[in-house]
Formats: sequence, C-alpha cells, structure tokens
Amino acid sequence: MKVRRFKAFSGLSLVEVTVTMVILIVLAMGAMGYRYHAARHARIANAQITATRIAQLLLEDWKSTGGSTDYDPTDLSLGFTSAEDSEALEKVTVEGTVLKNNVFYIAVDSISMEIVLKWADVEVDTDTGVILRRLNVIVQYQLSPSPLIMTTYARIDGST
Repeated sequence: MKVRRFKAFSGLSLVEVTVTMVILIVLAMGAMGYRYHAARHARIANAQITATRIAQLLLEDWKSTGGSTDYDPTDLSLGFTSAEDSEALEKVTVEGTVLKNNVFYIAVDSISMEIVLKWADVEVDTDTGVILRRLNVIVQYQLSPSPLIMTTYARIDGST
C-alpha cells in the first residue's frame, strides 16, 4: 500500500509579503499626499473668503461715508492698524489716489493682510456739482500671489 503525502502550503512566501508591503506603502503615501493638498487648499479657500469679507466690509463702510477722503478703517475698532509703507504701495497697480497715503493691516484667523484703499473721481458734472467717485480696496494676503481687488462707486452730490 502506498502512502501519499500531501504537502500543505500554510503561509505566504517572502516575495508575496514584499509585494503586498510595497503596494500598501504606495497607497499610504498617496493618501498622505492627498490629505496634505486638501488641507492646503482649505487654508487657501479660508484666506480668500476672509480677504473678500474684509474688502466687502471696508467698501460698504467707506461707501456709507460718501467716499470720504477722510475715511479711516482704524476708527472701526476691529483691529486695523495703519502705517506708511512705500514698498507695499509700489506693488499696487490700480490707478487712483491712495487714501491717507497709508497701508492698513489686519490679521484674522492668523492670516495677515495688507490693505490699500484708493479713490479716483471718474466723472464730474460741473453744472450740478455731482461727482462719481470710484472706490477700490486692494487686499494682499498670505497664500496668494496676486491681490484681491474690489471696486464700487459712490455718488457725491455737491448740493448738500
């Protein structure tokens, strides 16, 4: 009588384990890279939203004063500071007169922002004394190579 021996394969070979480990490492690296880029894009989006809200706030408040050349965001008591910064002013390419020849600064959620307010009279009706003034808010913030520029117009009625 012949006795057959069955060879039982219990376990994995070294090659199979190595290939599995390489595949898992590649997947883990991809997931970590994705998580890094997702977090970075979330920070950029948060900075854009914050800069837009700050610019909107300043535009609306400045417009409510009739586009006054005496407007000062530091009077809002929201943390704005101002300083003369010729280097920051040189970067701004929008035409107009810089308000108070100052750059305003604020930090919101650890995002530092440089803000320049510019105005220009675009149309003057000498008969009625009405002036159409363009108001620009230029916000340069971290994580952005180019500034955010928002514009509105204020009508200054000379009859008041």
